[in-house]
Amino acid sequence: MEEDITQRRCNLNLTEEEQQEFHLQEDAVMATKLRGNHCLLAMVFNDRYANSEAFKSTMSKVWNIEGWLSFRDLGSNKFLLEFELNSDKETVLQGRPWSFDRHLISLKEFEGVLTPNEVQFNTELFWVQIHNLPFAGMNEMVGRRIGETIRRVHLVEVDD
Repeated sequence: MEEDITQRRCNLNLTEEEQQEFHLQEDAVMATKLRGNHCLLAMVFNDRYANSEAFKSTMSKVWNIEGWLSFRDLGSNKFLLEFELNSDKETVLQGRPWSFDRHLISLKEFEGVLTPNEVQFNTELFWVQIHNLPFAGMNEMVGRRIGETIRRVHLVEVDD
């Protein structure tokens, strides 16, 4: 049976019309970029399927934003979030890391040229707090060096 399927697949041919390339118009790309400025992509890191309705309901309350927020389920625990106000989007980004049902939510800026499967959720911002350092180490330079042992450092906050 496997050989039969392979043989049939080899006999498939696209018509000339089906082989034609399709190019997106520039105005469609620009419209997507403009709308995408109000969007984030989110992924809930969970081995099981995350309840999308519970995710929408919970995070809408937790984020406590001023404008409207729409959620689109992209499958595989991925979501497209569209914010009415850019200030709400920035508030959500600044409040990271977020979790849902004790699972990390990774956030990415929207990129209209990628498919949902091409978006890589392989990094997330975390606050790291270090206690009981010697006084000589309580400065930005030492904080940055310690942070770089974990990964890239976004910001180091130290007391004056």
